[in-house]
Amino acid sequence: MPAPVEFTVSIASLPPGFSGDPQALATAIAERLTIEPSEPWSSFINGGAQPAADVGPFLFEGMEWRVWSDGLGTYTFHRQNGAGLVDATVPLAKLSDDTPNSALIYDADGRPVLTAGTQGQVLTAGATGLPAFANPATANYFWMQLSTQQDYTSDGTNKQIQFDTVAASNGITPDTALYRVPVTAGSVWHIGVSLQIIQINGTHTDVNHYIAFRPYQNSTLAIGSTDGYSAVQTRCGVQCSGIYAFANAGYVDAVIATTDNAAGVNHSIETNGTNTRFWGHRLL
Repeated sequence: MPAPVEFTVSIASLPPGFSGDPQALATAIAERLTIEPSEPWSSFINGGAQPAADVGPFLFEGMEWRVWSDGLGTYTFHRQNGAGLVDATVPLAKLSDDTPNSALIYDADGRPVLTAGTQGQVLTAGATGLPAFANPATANYFWMQLSTQQDYTSDGTNKQIQFDTVAASNGITPDTALYRVPVTAGSVWHIGVSLQIIQINGTHTDVNHYIAFRPYQNSTLAIGSTDGYSAVQTRCGVQCSGIYAFANAGYVDAVIATTDNAAGVNHSIETNGTNTRFWGHRLL
């Protein structure tokens, strides 16, 4: 128990010849009255039950200062503006004994929030705009193939390549019914297409095959290449690849457009294992 504090009450002498009514006498005494503690002393409430009315500063359980807010009508945390803080004066020891693999981030109100993750995760933008730990997006990839040989006409228009079999994928689910792959907003992908093509109806010369992958399934955004061959070739291989940043969510697919010296169904895309495939790897 701390030693008790003694208070000495004293009053200065009234001026000689003082005269006045009782109120004047009381006022004169109050003006000359002093109370002195034997030790430095101040008055505040210290306890675990928060007062319901303003009784001055409140020290919650001897550890946390709270003050009365007229606006809130209750006690709230004591606010400091940080003007007295000096850079690099908080030692690292004061930041110890907290959650391993965690980081301080700031919410929409500018308040620090401790967020924890696991080994191998990275901080990334969350759905609410608040950063969160997550597995790296670069783990997303896909590899698709044809289940059956695909015949198509040689009229120079884009034909969607029917990649309907998933050979491998991670973190993404290709749409095998509509031969396309979903991508998320803000992602960056390295995407490629490779085909083996065979003549199936006669001999054709000066043939050009245009293959491409289409961001958002939009032909005006297609990224691709061209291959040509002469009459002595019955088969050819053609491939394309490129990097595309998807600002919005959507789908990407692959197409082929062939120009020929004869109309009709003259060419076919062979399955042929890894020579015919649609693939992509997320970079960001």
